[in-house]
Amino acid sequence: MKRFSLIAVSLLLLAACNSTTAVTYELNFSVPDETLRQELIFQSMDVIERRLDTMGKKLLDKQVKFESGATLLTITTEDKETADTLTAQLTDPFTLDVMGEAPADQSDITVEGHGSFKKTGITGTDLSWVQARQQPDSTKGQVRLVFTPEGRVKMAALIKEMKGKAIGIFVRERLISKLNVQTDQLEDDIIISNIPDAQMADVFADDVNVGLHVTFTPLP
Repeated sequence: MKRFSLIAVSLLLLAACNSTTAVTYELNFSVPDETLRQELIFQSMDVIERRLDTMGKKLLDKQVKFESGATLLTITTEDKETADTLTAQLTDPFTLDVMGEAPADQSDITVEGHGSFKKTGITGTDLSWVQARQQPDSTKGQVRLVFTPEGRVKMAALIKEMKGKAIGIFVRERLISKLNVQTDQLEDDIIISNIPDAQMADVFADDVNVGLHVTFTPLP
């Protein structure tokens, strides 16, 4: 009887191991710089691992291969359902919008406790990169939004228009940061400060950079 139980347990463990699922994505990048592409590969793997952690699942294995000019990322998860959910998240369109404070009847979105905002036409296509770091002389985090030349022109016009009001940074239609405009001149890139910790700033930078610059195409 004991021998039968041990065999049964072994078979169950074997079945569990066999249920793992590997999925391969071809990664396509919207940036030509090779150094940034390499950085995006690492950021992509970090994004995937965090999303699996959020699902309560583990990343069992990850491999990167370069074949015929293509970048292939293979990840192994606990089961097919997890892999399918991850694929759905990675292929879901990424949106980033810079919105300006507006009256409720003229707005596109209202956020409880923060007011109403209207789209300005400044989107993720106007942003080239997000840099994260620990805020100087603090344990908090900080991110720098680096805009394209065209994006800087748009932001300069928006800052002049919105002096004394607020602008909101929305990612996937969620308010991520609300900035009060106190000047009519855009002197530098947009800095988001006082993020609770540096790791959270890294998470934000990874998520936005990957969302803006990496396309995941699952292969058969």
